[in-house]
Amino acid sequence: RMRALQTADLVAEACAAAGVPDEGMPCFDAKVDPENILELFPSNPLRLRSVELRRISFMGTDWLALGLSGVPAERCVRFCICVAALRNFGRKMSRSVVVEIAPGEEHDIDMSSFACAPIPIPSQREDCSS
Repeated sequence: RMRALQTADLVAEACAAAGVPDEGMPCFDAKVDPENILELFPSNPLRLRSVELRRISFMGTDWLALGLSGVPAERCVRFCICVAALRNFGRKMSRSVVVEIAPGEEHDIDMSSFACAPIPIPSQREDCSS
């Protein structure tokens, strides 16, 4: 189970933000892909072991989730809040969210928080060639 965290509107606020649960959203079930997508690319410029990109599914949506592994939970949360603030700048729709594994939940991944961006679904368009 996971829970949503409050995000910051400004990057300056995000840099000092703590992981405060969003009380307007209840805890929810999520499926986290165990594979770090960055490991699939042979010439990965982010070869750092601490940066991870995963696919997460929750609330009927697939998300790309970025986070840090092998770092203190507070640093991971702050990183995720900053990533979400950067991505959300100027956006009204398709905004990023920050989620964390709910306290007391068992998990087998080395990350506690994720900055999640919805994966766009290609629209069904008719072929325009005629």
